[in-house]
This record gives sequence, C-alpha cells and structure tokens, in this order.
Amino acid sequence: PIGLEEVWATKWWPTRQFTFLCSVAEVNAVNSRACGRKANTDPQLTFRRNLAVEMMENKIGINLPRPPSPVATRSKRKVVGHEKRKHPIHTGAWDNVKGTWKTT
Repeated sequence: PIGLEEVWATKWWPTRQFTFLCSVAEVNAVNSRACGRKANTDPQLTFRRNLAVEMMENKIGINLPRPPSPVATRSKRKVVGHEKRKHPIHTGAWDNVKGTWKTT
C-alpha cells in the first residue's frame, strides 16, 4: 500500500496519524470490496482515483425523492391449544417449579 503519510511531506504528528488511518481504511475497503465481489483487488491508485471522484460528486445531504417502500404484511401463526392470558390480579410472577402463579 502507498501510505499517504509518506507522500504528503509533513512532520506534524496529527496529520501523519490521520493520513495513516486513512490509508488503513482505504486498504480495508479495497480488500472488503474484492472479497465481497469474489474478485481480484483493484490497483490502489485506481481505487484511490475512483474514490476521490465519487467523494467529490456525492449526493449525501441532497434530498432526492425516494420510491415508496413496500408494505410488509405480517403472517399470523396460530398455535393450536394455546391462548394468551394475563396473570390473575394479586399474583406475582410465574413459578416454574410449581407451575402456578406466585402469590403476593
């Protein structure tokens, strides 16, 4: 990998650390994308150039019309022999050992 901290001739420590972390993130992005596509990695300079162009032409923060999201329907499962009930008044939690409601 081509480290930005070596190309960008600066001795200021925060800038060098920032550029190093950018380079690490860039290499991770290249490798992750190649792994996800099950393909070879792009050359780093090509990836860097494409990334720079996409960052300059990004549409983040621009409110574009979105297509409506599909409505998901929930299927209700019916469990035979089961009904949902609340515990009786003046009882506590369920006692698994006795199989009854605890008294308060």
